[in-house]
Amino acid sequence: MRKFFLFYIILSVVFALQVLGQDSLPNISVKNMSGQIVISWKNNYGAKISNINIQRSYDSLKNFITIGTVLNPLNKENGYVDRSAATPTMFYRVFVAFEGGTYFFSKSHKPIIELPAEPAKDTIQEIPFDFTLRPTLIDTSTSVTQPTIDNNSVETPVPTAVIPPPTIPNIPEDLIPARKFPPKPKVPTGFVPSKFIFANRENNLIINLQDADKEHFSLKFFDEKNNPVFEIKKITESYLIVEKVNFLHTGWFYYHLYNDEVLLEKYKFYIGKDGWSGQPPPETKKATQTEQ
Repeated sequence: MRKFFLFYIILSVVFALQVLGQDSLPNISVKNMSGQIVISWKNNYGAKISNINIQRSYDSLKNFITIGTVLNPLNKENGYVDRSAATPTMFYRVFVAFEGGTYFFSKSHKPIIELPAEPAKDTIQEIPFDFTLRPTLIDTSTSVTQPTIDNNSVETPVPTAVIPPPTIPNIPEDLIPARKFPPKPKVPTGFVPSKFIFANRENNLIINLQDADKEHFSLKFFDEKNNPVFEIKKITESYLIVEKVNFLHTGWFYYHLYNDEVLLEKYKFYIGKDGWSGQPPPETKKATQTEQ
């Protein structure tokens, strides 16, 4: 009964530490639990949040890509498990969008290794000392007969054992185990979208440009035949959603991003059908010299 009560107390303390270790937005908690990356947080914003995306990158400041979206962003306690991370040393952050168009990015974090709790040690049972025990005394008052020594006897020398040196076995090289090296990090394959202009899972175009109200950003869009589709001459909001109906059809589209007529980025994105997700199909047009 006493051991069961001690185990119950330890279990309650471990559970309380896990709950306290979960940060509240805009802070997040990123842990490596047995090789799986767990990103978790608490939502103190209530029903104001409209969307939460989980992003990762090899760099702590740039090249973040979205790897998942939570199904219900309004949960009080929420999280996401990344089971396909190339290495356990990538950086993670979350993108939180609110009703009305405002948003923020959390700080990026590396996973912290979460060690399993140590099992409770059994208590040491103290054994009371019996002070009634006394050592047994030997009576030395009686005479003890000593053995006689014969001075004429000759001692026989004891032979000394010779220990040979150890022999090292000759092991063939093909039986020596090969040295193991850590695996090389996997490089993402396939199409990698821009972090400024990209399509979300609803196949709408996202324009994510910080300080848009202070700069002079503009965008020009082209189809696969290099025909102009439309142009946004002045971008005044940092986060915009362009409905896919503006592109008239599905497929690859190309854009030029300018700031004060200075070309900042020239890249592409793919608009799919309703419900489409995954890697886009290959391009059908051949890139020109100006697009490479």
